[in-house]
Amino acid sequence: MEEGAAPDAPREAARPADWDPRGTEVQKDQIAAYDAMRAVCPAALGAQGNWAVFGHADVRRILADPARFSNVVSTHLSVPNGMDPPTHTAFRAIVDRYYTPERMEAFEPVPRAVARRLLAALPRRTDVEVMGASPSPSRPRSNVPSWGGPRPFTAPCANGCARTGPRH
Repeated sequence: MEEGAAPDAPREAARPADWDPRGTEVQKDQIAAYDAMRAVCPAALGAQGNWAVFGHADVRRILADPARFSNVVSTHLSVPNGMDPPTHTAFRAIVDRYYTPERMEAFEPVPRAVARRLLAALPRRTDVEVMGASPSPSRPRSNVPSWGGPRPFTAPCANGCARTGPRH
């Protein structure tokens, strides 16, 4: 990556992707894939148009320079992760009020109950791909109650997760 080039800059049509972080080989062993990329380049353009930055110092520099490396990458507002300071700071202060140790302790039984139900439904005495099977149904079942959403709303949320796929 050129000095001063923002990883979130629009992708030029002529630039081929450096790798596919969602590809089968990467997904088989993500640690090895990221280690291999880190050994050959500080940043890489993914097949989906996203940049991956592999060095800790580079990541810290990017996080400290929101003027050059923006989180605002969509016309769809994502609170607070799709915001830059000072807007991010204001929204983060609001969101953080819901993640105090006391609130998390009070909420803990909900995701634990969801996890128990999902695990109880898995087949016994056979190999099971848990990460591929569980993120979609578990997220809405545990997240919808956290914001006070009605129980019937968990099905549309689960369908949305299945449609868009797990986030990595």
